[in-house]
Amino acid sequence: MDPVALTLFANRMEAICDEMGAVLRRGSGGAGARPGGAGLVREYEFLSDAQVTVLTERRRRGPWGLAGGESGQPGVNRMNGIPLPAKVSLRARAGDRLVIETPGGGGWGPPAQARVR
Repeated sequence: MDPVALTLFANRMEAICDEMGAVLRRGSGGAGARPGGAGLVREYEFLSDAQVTVLTERRRRGPWGLAGGESGQPGVNRMNGIPLPAKVSLRARAGDRLVIETPGGGGWGPPAQARVR
């Protein structure tokens, strides 16, 4: 899901976003000579009842790696700890928590060629 769309969603609905907007999803990027980037975790708590539609991608398989790099981790959507499909519309109640974990990026190049920093 587009981070801008999530932000607009939070601004229009009575919901708060924990962790100051987003935190890195460490370990979600694929291994490679150039590792894939980390996904993000956003957690929303609803302050009132709301109709919610989640439209996301890469929930079954993460972004592929290139030139021998490994794929990133797929994303995850959860409402109150219960996994949600990539695309879903549901009714949230006050106090419900929606967690969106975006996928990690795919790595580039063989992991054995990664530079030590």
